[in-house]
Amino acid sequence: MRWIPFFIWADTLGEVGGCIVSLFFLSIIGAVGFLLFIWLTKVFFVVAIIVAVAVPLYLGARFLYRRGIRNFGDDED
Repeated sequence: MRWIPFFIWADTLGEVGGCIVSLFFLSIIGAVGFLLFIWLTKVFFVVAIIVAVAVPLYLGARFLYRRGIRNFGDDED
């Protein structure tokens, strides 16, 4: 695990200071990961809502178009 940079910095700064440095960098990495997770869930739900609205509208419009109802709402017969 010595390839992780904050562990290398922790070893160079000593045991007590290194522990504080490694905890600091672990908390930064955890915060960045958490914010990335929050952002990705927002993006996922926005895309899911768009798909949940767009797909039924598209399928309904295609169904009406194929049945020949192209001027829906015109009462001229």
